[in-house]
Amino acid sequence: MSYEIEDIAKSILKEIGEPVIDEIVVERNVNRVTTESIRIAALIQSFSKFTGINSVKILESSRCPFLSLSYPAEQNDISLAQVKSLVRDLVQQEDDFGFPISTMTTTGYIDLMHQIHSIGVFNPLMSHHVKKRRQTGAIYTPFVMAHYITKKALTPVLKEHNRHQDVEKLLSFKMVDPAAGPGVFLIALLSEMVSHIESVTNNAELETDYDMVAIRKRIAENIYGVDLDRAALDIADISISLLSDEDFLGPPKFLGVTLKQGNSLISLKGMSGKEDHQQFFSNPEIRLPFEWRIEFPEVFQTEHPGFDCVVMNPPYNRLKPNLAEFLRERLVEGDREIRMSSFDEHKERLSEDVSYFRKSGEYQLANSYTIDTYRLFIERAIQLANSEGRLGFIVPSTLLGDLSARNLREYLLKESAIEGVEVYTEQAYLFDGVTQSVCIVTTKLGLESDDIDFRFGGTGLGAFSPNKSLTLQKSELEQVSGSSIVFPQVTRRGLDILQKLHRHSTLSSMDWLVIYRGELDLTQNSSFIQDDRKHALLIRGANIRRFRIEKSSIQQSVPLEKFIEHLSSSRRQPHIMQNRIACQQISNRSQRWRLKFTRIAPNTILANSCNYIAISNSHSDIYLDYLLGVLNSSLLNWRFSLTNTNNHVSNRELASLPIVDPDIAKYEQKQVIQNIINIVQNLSLNDYNTIPLDIEVFRLFGFDASEAREVLFQQKAEAFEISEICSALDYNS
Repeated sequence: MSYEIEDIAKSILKEIGEPVIDEIVVERNVNRVTTESIRIAALIQSFSKFTGINSVKILESSRCPFLSLSYPAEQNDISLAQVKSLVRDLVQQEDDFGFPISTMTTTGYIDLMHQIHSIGVFNPLMSHHVKKRRQTGAIYTPFVMAHYITKKALTPVLKEHNRHQDVEKLLSFKMVDPAAGPGVFLIALLSEMVSHIESVTNNAELETDYDMVAIRKRIAENIYGVDLDRAALDIADISISLLSDEDFLGPPKFLGVTLKQGNSLISLKGMSGKEDHQQFFSNPEIRLPFEWRIEFPEVFQTEHPGFDCVVMNPPYNRLKPNLAEFLRERLVEGDREIRMSSFDEHKERLSEDVSYFRKSGEYQLANSYTIDTYRLFIERAIQLANSEGRLGFIVPSTLLGDLSARNLREYLLKESAIEGVEVYTEQAYLFDGVTQSVCIVTTKLGLESDDIDFRFGGTGLGAFSPNKSLTLQKSELEQVSGSSIVFPQVTRRGLDILQKLHRHSTLSSMDWLVIYRGELDLTQNSSFIQDDRKHALLIRGANIRRFRIEKSSIQQSVPLEKFIEHLSSSRRQPHIMQNRIACQQISNRSQRWRLKFTRIAPNTILANSCNYIAISNSHSDIYLDYLLGVLNSSLLNWRFSLTNTNNHVSNRELASLPIVDPDIAKYEQKQVIQNIINIVQNLSLNDYNTIPLDIEVFRLFGFDASEAREVLFQQKAEAFEISEICSALDYNS
């Protein structure tokens, strides 16, 4: 239905804008007065068709619905007076838009309003010049998704309050979406609460009837939303009014009361209401800072402060200047001439924001490494919820594995009871036009995680195969991923194998080796790089293959003595003169071999697009051959792929990989280790058959044929490889 409604929204915007189509683009840039007027007029006209109220009467009512400027329009200093004048002209048109809007259900019409707003604000040219919808930083949340997440977040608490005596407590339940937009989650909250209370009261033998109209109003009064876009909140206000039987032409019931404009992430007075963070911004007010404690005293200045439930689909923006992305978003919004000074202003704003998030003390869990807004919103949601509050959200699945999200994962696992985690593949297309792996998480604060309902490989909303659904324990996560606390996307059978693998020590526990990034920074040390092969060869990650270096691709070198002198105070300097093994630091997730290690000869320079392992002088170089074999094996590549969520190979991830310590290995294991060393040393330039190596690595870790088959199948090994390896393991057993 949403796709049909999107087509209706496009049609309405196109027909409303037909009289002024020549004014949409002026001097190669979007005329935002015109596009904003078209958006508002389309909303008023559609509302007129749905309610039967004359458009001019709607425009002149005391409520004057929809006549709020969108956030992009406000940022461009658009004149509301100019917009209102043009809107008045546009709504004079009479058209049924080729679809009987009056026959739509209330929720169907609310969806239409959301679509008109989303297209009108973020894709203003789409209805007129562009056939396919493109997404910017703001992603439209489908109604079915919002209801799905909200139901998961609320169901446990609603089950606990399923008697008519619990109704009054439910009516005091306070809920919020801190990135509310036009209110899709707010509508879902209202619907779920009303539906549950109707069920409770209908099933009870009561002497008096409940007034469901009054109940809807009370629930609506306890649903809160904050957003940068006042126009979106205007639609949320109308939507809730329609569903709670409020007067939608009188003064707004919710806008300015429970629905407020502001930046949920930035509070100049802090969450305590007592700080002063103005020094972080040259012009604090343009950030639209939002003071939660002051704006909602009935929520935060109480004996039990905070919301009972927080649900959201927050923005997924990375707070790092990116010219290509900046230009793309401006082009999607319709600009054709973009001043570079505007990018400089954008960078300055980002710099101030990042400084606030890192140094204000308001954020402790989400402000390390490159900052993503979705992580900030999760931490803010934790702050907004009360001590027993519930959270439900959809965010990129990097939350479950990235090093930058480690502190958040630890907090959620130790300070809340994670009830469900669902991971969706890039091919699930949960958002129209977006190919990104996302996850849905629901949790309850105040408890520690125990039984986590974990599902992965989702191909559609709620669509998971049975073998990709399992119950995870926090202790299992800690065992298989150590301090990084990563959620491995693995079957129960695979998890058992993973636990068996992690009975062994990790690379980080071996005191005879070190793991570092390459010693030459390609940016900071660029002056050392020569475009010839006359000096010490410079190895980049792209030059490295599994067990070998692509020598023909090496085109640069570095004066060795000069660079060694430059690194005189670095712990990495001595490693240049010794044998090492190295791998690519960037390795695409779609590849079977994510770990690609090779030998590095002495007096070779490694760029910081590589990671390397060096061993102490107390150990023979044959230890490197052993590590080279194990790290290039199918088993260790499978292990790495389970907990890596991006295209990077970090030193911390390498350090967490399990290894049989050759110094303390049993006699039988030492024999297998020697076999691995012999295989690696005998690999020739023309023969890279590593099946014998895989056989020995599986033997080393004590895996039988059935366990090896599970790993190789998940590694997408060829059928002949699986057959030969498993046959050998069966024979050896």
